[in-house]
Amino acid sequence: MQKYIDEYTILAEAKMMYQDCHETYILVEGQTDKTFFDVLVGRQSNVRFRPVSGWERVHKTILLAQKERFNNILGIIDKDFHVLLHDGVTENNQLFFTDSNDIEMMLFNSVSLEKFLAIYADQNKLNAGEKPRNRILNAASCLGALRVVSLVNRYNLRFDGFECKDFIDRNTLLPDSKKLIKKITQRTISNGTSVSVTEEVLESQASDLMQVYYPHDLCNGHDVLDILGIAMTKCFSSLPATQYNPDTIFGYLLMGYSDNEFHETQLYNKLTMWIQSNA
Repeated sequence: MQKYIDEYTILAEAKMMYQDCHETYILVEGQTDKTFFDVLVGRQSNVRFRPVSGWERVHKTILLAQKERFNNILGIIDKDFHVLLHDGVTENNQLFFTDSNDIEMMLFNSVSLEKFLAIYADQNKLNAGEKPRNRILNAASCLGALRVVSLVNRYNLRFDGFECKDFIDRNTLLPDSKKLIKKITQRTISNGTSVSVTEEVLESQASDLMQVYYPHDLCNGHDVLDILGIAMTKCFSSLPATQYNPDTIFGYLLMGYSDNEFHETQLYNKLTMWIQSNA
């Protein structure tokens, strides 16, 4: 139902809640983001974190609010590839980015990952290879680079619902870029969208990006948590494949994410200052 609510409806709702209930809306992309902020900022009587189904709707609502000079509303969206692509979506006094590409990446880049692995992973397996975080980032950046290539060149490749197990070797966590590209192009075509570029060109363009950017600049948090779940079945532990998925891992990482770490982020400092001035 949320996806049918447009920016005009959301802004009207925010104005009504502010005028009638003295409650300030902070718009976030989805329920996962709301959970993150409810846990770390806490539920406050005069502030509500409102999920609105996607960054575009957050962005459009804030632009409309600024046009109408309504200052008592804030939007928080994933940094994603906005900075990398210079796509015109920028931070301002009513729109903030996450420090990492998204909320999941903020958790993954924190000490919370080490806590999770210390409790649930097999330490002998962890110590057998490269650092766990680097192994996952290197694997996920392959998919992230392809996402960026698609956005930059407007190839309109279809990634929705794609699972990393389709191109990641469970035994090594090494990605197979050829298999990845073939799976994505087949998925795109089967959804009725033509692919105007060869698989060889896609592979070359993605490889070039991976030479220019650090892995964490290309990684999507959902992909990273998906690969972490795969790693827990073989590389980092020997658990059933059904034990962990991105949603359950998000919950574990959030529980291990400390207030102190969050308080050191740019997002927290901007958010608290904004609440003090506008809520």
